[in-house]
Amino acid sequence: MIITDFIFTQFKTLSKKMSRRNLYEWLETEVKKVKFNASDNAKILNIGSGGALYNTIKDNGLSPTQIDIDADRNPDIVADICNLNMIENNSIDAIFMMEVLEHVKTPDLAIKELFRTLKPDAPLILSTPFIFPIHDAPHDYYRYTRYGLAHLLQDFDDVVIRERNDYISALYVVCARSIMADNRKNRWVGVLLFAYMLLNYPVLWGLSKFYKNPQGTTGYFVTARKPK
Repeated sequence: MIITDFIFTQFKTLSKKMSRRNLYEWLETEVKKVKFNASDNAKILNIGSGGALYNTIKDNGLSPTQIDIDADRNPDIVADICNLNMIENNSIDAIFMMEVLEHVKTPDLAIKELFRTLKPDAPLILSTPFIFPIHDAPHDYYRYTRYGLAHLLQDFDDVVIRERNDYISALYVVCARSIMADNRKNRWVGVLLFAYMLLNYPVLWGLSKFYKNPQGTTGYFVTARKPK
């Protein structure tokens, strides 16, 4: 039992690393931009409390106020981002929302609240998955195309939407995440599928270098700015 748990743990760790490839590097770059432009008393929000993504923000010199709907995550403010009535209009210097939008039941209301609270010319930095298995069930509601994200952010300026990685990477991430199955039998199947994918990884990696297809990606990086 200890050996099998160890195997599952190691494959799960590798799976998470592969499924979030490029995410932390991109976030680190955006955090440095915000830090460079922010004043000492800047008000910055992080939607979604704790975890490795917040640690990336903190380790690069920012300590934003954390907001989460789940009190068990120990946020600074327990709130639904669709109703941030405790935050004044035009009062926030930057907002980070990493891997959260897919868990919001009414994303249009959430984006309107973020827009309301941001100062003019202040940035919104977010990421969200696209080709990616269900996670944090049952609170996983949506997957967004770049066109859906552009629609949600139509009131913002300077909207930039980037694929997180390539089409082939999305395929092997789905295989990698199969280790997250809800019972031991399926997890073992996931281990075998994951192992088979790893054996073929050099071929997949080679194909990804010349097969560029924007119709598939594990997710999107998004930056936008409230109009002046």
